[in-house]
Amino acid sequence: MTVQQFPAFVYRCPGSCQHSSGASYSYRAVADADEHADALLGGWSATLPQAIVNAGEVAFLYGKSSAQAKRVPAALLLAKVRASLAEAAPAPAPNPEPEPVSDAPPTREEMLEQAAKLKLRVDRRWSDETLLAKINAAMADNDPI
Repeated sequence: MTVQQFPAFVYRCPGSCQHSSGASYSYRAVADADEHADALLGGWSATLPQAIVNAGEVAFLYGKSSAQAKRVPAALLLAKVRASLAEAAPAPAPNPEPEPVSDAPPTREEMLEQAAKLKLRVDRRWSDETLLAKINAAMADNDPI
């Protein structure tokens, strides 16, 4: 989720301004989060594509004569805006599953890291059991109890 910075604009369709998609819109500035929330409750939208989609085909036909309106493929233009809005929307994040608590023994890499922290000289021929025993012994020697 993005953090809103203020001042910001809110949008409503139709209006007196012309968008490159062919839709008409109005905009106004809001100074803070409370004013932004009030504007959204009053029918304004946070983004221009949302305002166009909320208004529907009217956003493309506003201010046009009946002859001009017949030539405007409003349904097609609205579909394009809806598609671009859908592409821009982030996919919902999957519910993160908690990492399972693992009672599995440490991996060889984890043991080698721990041995390096304890400054143990490791012989590559040691088995995992021997390496673990050496690490446990070194940790017991370093324990200041």
